[in-house]
This record gives sequence, structure tokens and C-alpha cells, in this order.
Amino acid sequence: MSRGKLFLRDAQRKLDVSYVPTTLPHRENQIDTIVACFEPLLESLPMGFHPPLLYGPTGTGKTSCMKKAGEKIESEVREKLSLHYVHLNCAVLGRSYLVAQKMAERVTSIPARGYGEAELLTKTYEELEARDEYMVLVLDDVDELIRRDSGHLLFAITRLEEAAELEANRILPVLIMKKAKTLMIAQPAARSKVTGPKIEFPPYDYGEMRSIVRQRVRLAFRRDAVSAPAANQISFNGARLGSGDARYSIGLLQMSGVAAERGNSKKVRVEHVRMAQQTYDDRIPRQIGDLTDADGFLVLLAVAKFFKHHRDSFAASRTIITASYRKLATASQSPVLSGSQLRKKLAELEENGLLYRSGRGLALPYMSAESLYERLLPLTSGQFQ
Repeated sequence: MSRGKLFLRDAQRKLDVSYVPTTLPHRENQIDTIVACFEPLLESLPMGFHPPLLYGPTGTGKTSCMKKAGEKIESEVREKLSLHYVHLNCAVLGRSYLVAQKMAERVTSIPARGYGEAELLTKTYEELEARDEYMVLVLDDVDELIRRDSGHLLFAITRLEEAAELEANRILPVLIMKKAKTLMIAQPAARSKVTGPKIEFPPYDYGEMRSIVRQRVRLAFRRDAVSAPAANQISFNGARLGSGDARYSIGLLQMSGVAAERGNSKKVRVEHVRMAQQTYDDRIPRQIGDLTDADGFLVLLAVAKFFKHHRDSFAASRTIITASYRKLATASQSPVLSGSQLRKKLAELEENGLLYRSGRGLALPYMSAESLYERLLPLTSGQFQ
């Protein structure tokens, strides 16, 4: 993404999924809970550490919160002890052996190749013990690894201290997974090692998503480069279409900015968001096929026409939609639906996923209004231009 008139110089970094901002809106409690798990370490009592489990769907802040908590933990213990923070993505590594290999590479100088998994873990622990150091081991996206080895790696790591009959937990594991129930797949001996709190990360709702989107707008865009309705539309789409995934909203924000720059616009508006959303999931053409009567086409055309001429409107009231529809029906000499009939037809469009309710109005989140209007026009009499 090149820097343009809408984006700030370092926008690409600020809109990257790996970027962790200074504050994480609506995740303060989770961060505090994670840090609290490491209080024994802060008090030089590592045997009192109980491995926590962070769980929730993709894009709910698990990884970012753990990294933020890790920064706090490292800062607080820096003067007291030597700590390695090792954050490994198990979905990328794929096998427990590769996880053990990465752990060994972080604290030992031995060539990892040629050693088995158990030897690598033992070497890692012995090195930490010899240097009086500790490792915070974050096993991110560990779901699939648990399915593959029934929690063998977790058990092997936590078993090291018991086997050596030592008084210090040198390796302090934290598990991050999408579903807490995945842990039930692990062997009982491994499950019994996860004795810390289970910290939930629920999907972000619309209000929470607005905070996240506005934060990224401030970080990545020039002042007043994104309209408030556009930010609301992005937040709505992330909460409703993206199932509360912040990454979804941040990606849509970036793509909306690109769409605005390509159109030489001075500001990101709602129509740019709809254009960007269309590249995510152009489902409306398929769903239009579910409309089998002229009334449905005409009502949807009225909605598309309103948003086509009001490019920065996030939602339209039923009063506005009714007025737009009646003008089209009159112009085409079509029978005008009664109020109850129109409400029923709008409800059908909602059920088909063509329109979404937002407050007291209706939103068109999936597709450019102009593009939708052009697709619908040939399906009607073509007299509404």
C-alpha cells in the first residue's frame, strides 16, 4: 500500500494485523487478568504460577493482549530476574517437534538438528536452570496441535520440573486457542496442567468495534480523511458480517481508503466502504436471484437509488425508503404497495441478507449502491434513470 493523500506515512504498519497499538480498547480486564497470573514470578515464587488459557474466535484480541501483557511482565521483572518471552504460532509450526526446536533455539547454542523432541526440551530446561533464567512460553493457535498429539507437548513441558524434582518452574506456558473445549481432547494428564484462569475473548460488538476502527483511523489516516458514517459502516460490517473480528474491520478500513484514493476522493465515504466490501464477499448477485417478483426488485432498486445519490449515508429510515420506492413505482406506472405490504417486502429483503437493520434504519453493507443499481436496472422496466 503506497502512501497517498489520505493515508499517513506509516499507515501500512498501523493497519497490519501484527501491529499492537499502545492501548487495546475493551480488553483492559483481560490484560490485567493475564498479568495477575504472573504475580508469583514478580514475587520470586515461580512455583506458584498456574498456566492460563486464553480463548475466543479469530480477531478478538487474544494475541495482541498477550503481547501487551508480556511487555508489562518483562518490564516489571527486568530488575529481578532474566526472562525470555517466546511467542510461537503452533498453527504455522504444525508439529510439536518444531515447537521444541524453536524453544531450544531461543536459549541454547546447540544445533537443534539431530536431537529428538524430548532431548530439545530437556536441553532447554537445563540451560535455563544453569543460568537461573525463565521462559514465558506462549503457545498460540494451539488447537490443531492438541488435536494431533492429544496435548503431549504441553504435558512434556510441564513434566520437566516434576521429573527433575526441582523447585522452580523455569518454563511458564500460556495457551491461546479458539475454543476452550478443544482442551478436552487432550489427555487428562495434560489437561490437569492448565490450572490457571480461562480468559474469554468474546467477539466485538458494534459499539466496541467503533472504538477499534476510530483508533486505527487516527493512527493511519490524515485528519478528517475518513467520514464518521464511513467509520460506522466499517464497524457495522466488522461486527455483523465479520462476526466481531477486528482484523476484518481493519482490513476493510484499509481497502476503503484505497478505493477512495483510486476515485481521487478527498475523503473515505460510505460508498467507498461498500465498494471495498464487495471485494470481500460479492454475495448480492447470488441473493438477488432469490427475488422472484417485480415488487422485490423495485423496492431494492429504490434502496440502491437512495444510497447511490447519498454516498455517505450509512443507513436509511423506512420513511426515506418508502418515499424513494413510491417515486419509482409511480414513474413506472406499477401498483404501489401499501405500507404493510412494503414493510413485509423490506422484511423479506432482510431475511435474504440483502439489507441489514441498524437502529431504526436499514443499511446496505455488502455492495456498492451504484453497482447494485446498475445490476437491478435491466431487471426492471429501465425507466428510472
